[in-house]
Amino acid sequence: MLFNLALHWVITQTDIDPNNTLVYKSVQIVGYADDLDVMGRSLTAIEEVYKDLEQGAAKIGLQINASKAKRMTQIRNRIYTTLLI
Repeated sequence: MLFNLALHWVITQTDIDPNNTLVYKSVQIVGYADDLDVMGRSLTAIEEVYKDLEQGAAKIGLQINASKAKRMTQIRNRIYTTLLI
């Protein structure tokens, strides 16, 4: 619960749009328990959101553990979709 409250605050302090899906925008954030998935149409878009999340989390004393982050690239219909887990 505390993670969700902190994450909500971090997202509202950034330019991240939590609404809609990848159909309507270039990046989407999905959270479950203490995991966070940043899905996007390009690696550049995901890296920008990751940096925003990292800076926002630092403002409240949280740190993203980069060693636990993973990247998965999916190729579908010649569109490259990258997922950070």
